[in-house]
Amino acid sequence: MNHDFLFSLKDVSFAYPGGRELLKCATFSLDGSHLTLLSGENGCGKSTLLKLLCGDLKPSSGELLWAGKPLPKDRTAFFRQVWHLEQEAARQRIGICPRHDLEVWDMAFDRRIDPKPWTEAAGRFNLNPSRLDLPYHHLSTGEARAAALMHLPWLKSHFWLLDEPLAGLDTFRASRVVQLIAEKLTDGVGALVVTHDPEAFRDLPHRHYELRKGKLMELV
Repeated sequence: MNHDFLFSLKDVSFAYPGGRELLKCATFSLDGSHLTLLSGENGCGKSTLLKLLCGDLKPSSGELLWAGKPLPKDRTAFFRQVWHLEQEAARQRIGICPRHDLEVWDMAFDRRIDPKPWTEAAGRFNLNPSRLDLPYHHLSTGEARAAALMHLPWLKSHFWLLDEPLAGLDTFRASRVVQLIAEKLTDGVGALVVTHDPEAFRDLPHRHYELRKGKLMELV
């Protein structure tokens, strides 16, 4: 796949029924092998933009292209290339405890259920492996969020749409997420990261956009 301008928006506008326009004639392109940051006030439409990019929502007007073509109705191939991490960790859950979800990921990665990789991943995110067997409601916010990120090192996707991946994490865990993104960038994986903490990514080469009153503005 040609990674240049993996996503392209031309005069894209969007509003929920009966709501204000969250995007107004937005035009920009996303480089498929680089890091792009997106910031803005709460409720300004950042998460909505990610849902538009992955096809969960449709633009009210304008053109949105993936690899030079409109998003296909069957997004199976699309989601092999693009991974969307939602802001709400609970929306990523399948089982009642992290171990159940990790076993599903083992099947998705086409390997036998093996606790060793997940023990290593738990260590990466400073999560005691014994906590993986506890129901989610017994975990702290930071632990639940860390558990939701544990599959990221093994993803084969070429591009990540990450919605507030540092939210709810302490400084150490947040730094590990930034480190992981840096490693993936070295491997040619690109990412669009919605964040309220762009300073956390200051040491990584990136472009930075702000969504303000429906307009996307590049910050330099």
